[in-house]
Amino acid sequence: IIDTITHTVDGYRAISFVQEYVRTTEHGGYWNDGKSAKLEFSAMTTAIDVDKTLWIVDLHLPADKFNKYEALEIIESLNLKNTNKKSTTSSTTSSTTSSTTSSSSSSYDFYDDEYGVFSMNYPSGWHILHGDTSSVQFADSKYNWSNMISVFYYEDVYYNEMSDNEIKQDIQGFEEDVCY
Repeated sequence: IIDTITHTVDGYRAISFVQEYVRTTEHGGYWNDGKSAKLEFSAMTTAIDVDKTLWIVDLHLPADKFNKYEALEIIESLNLKNTNKKSTTSSTTSSTTSSTTSSSSSSYDFYDDEYGVFSMNYPSGWHILHGDTSSVQFADSKYNWSNMISVFYYEDVYYNEMSDNEIKQDIQGFEEDVCY
């Protein structure tokens, strides 16, 4: 983890971790042109604490295409509609609160979750890859998932009682378990 950012998303406490890592492919696959390679990636993983629900937004891009401020702009566009704090009325605008400044020139499309739980912006031209009722992914290609944003939410997670450092350690442990 090379940077930690504490901020809010739609009025809720959020903590984002910027990471760098290398993906190694021995026989190509859908991350490159079919040749073995070591590919440098950057990622931003954000945990958003909403009562007893944990939201995770995970954004992975090749290191040369990653921009921390654009990643924050996407993450902070998340609008959590179906929570104790929010009404269930639909909105086409998203609320953002941040101490960061963006000079982004990217264009975005608007995603409104089919279950009415959340909405957010994602890069124009990207594909929506549905998971189950608790996740959705966006990728720049249906077949090459090297540029990807994932949104997950988990019920009965109690991060509201943990410090930022405890959350960081928990997410770092989870990422290490998944990645290694």
